Amino acid sequence: MGYMTTVTLLNDGWSNIEADPNGFVEKVKLGMHGISEDNKREKNINTYSLGNHSGIIDVLASHHADEARLLLIYQNAMTAIGYGNDSKSIEQRKRALAQAKQMIKWEEEQIKKLEQESLKR
Repeated sequence: MGYMTTVTLLNDGWSNIEADPNGFVEKVKLGMHGISEDNKREKNINTYSLGNHSGIIDVLASHHADEARLLLIYQNAMTAIGYGNDSKSIEQRKRALAQAKQMIKWEEEQIKKLEQESLKR
């Protein structure tokens, strides 16, 4: 197995990416290595601007494909849950965890429904 890098894009800034594909690649490269846009910090998730649009690219630093990552993507941002979350904001982490718990509960309910349907067959 190799390494993986997760990238999310804010669609509102797509025209900036089309206008500067090389700049986009450079931002992803920085993110792969966990380097912030100002080259001053190392973080697991970094947000980058391109052209005249701020915050259109989120990149989770590369990690080995055998290492699980749980990501919450909402409110124009990407947040790691558990391993890989280097946020110092207690409130942000609590909000993300609560959202993730809701999603996990929903998924458990869907699995139960599927199991019940498969027993009927």
